[in-house]
Amino acid sequence: TESALAGLHADLAFISTPAVAGLRAFHMDDNAVRAKRAMMHAAERSVLLVNHARFGRSALHALADLTEFDAIITDAPPAPEDRAAIDRAGIALTIAKDPA
Repeated sequence: TESALAGLHADLAFISTPAVAGLRAFHMDDNAVRAKRAMMHAAERSVLLVNHARFGRSALHALADLTEFDAIITDAPPAPEDRAAIDRAGIALTIAKDPA
């Protein structure tokens, strides 16, 4: 997977994560981490997708510092302390809205 991704080029990679603690994204599967990192390296820009309930959680494997992403998209505002850390780091945060 990593070697196949190394030969690709993308304008934008959307990367999901099940855990964000502080200014770091985590994942429980090291194979997924390697594949996601390879996708990030193959792309000009990377956007992190994370459910708001996943802030304040960690997992075994570090995926990336949040500053490695051009933006973060979540479904609801994270806790105030998480939002403040993201704002201080200068990372664009978008709250996706349900169109219904």
